[in-house]
Amino acid sequence: MESMKKKTVIVSILIAIGLCVAILACIYLSPKSSANLPDLASIAQMEEAEVNNVLAGYYRNQLIEVWGEPDVSTVNEDIWQIDNDTSLLVSTNNKNKVVVCSISPQAAVGK
Repeated sequence: MESMKKKTVIVSILIAIGLCVAILACIYLSPKSSANLPDLASIAQMEEAEVNNVLAGYYRNQLIEVWGEPDVSTVNEDIWQIDNDTSLLVSTNNKNKVVVCSISPQAAVGK
């Protein structure tokens, strides 16, 4: 009887640990939601470090879904013109995942 209780407790603990691992894996592996992506006007008001923190991890197609096609696009870089004076440069890796961003004056875009 005593060993049956012990086995039940051990199985319960193992199940709880398994559930925790599964939940953490889902959180870690799931991509950022497009619904949480700020609009370009909000991006223009942020410091560059904050922009990097917010956008890193999104995929290029998510940015396009929310902001529309970039004004300038190359293999691993996209530029969105935010307003007359500000543009957003987004660099992606070979999996189209955002890795770094910068905010710059329009002159840097070459327009």
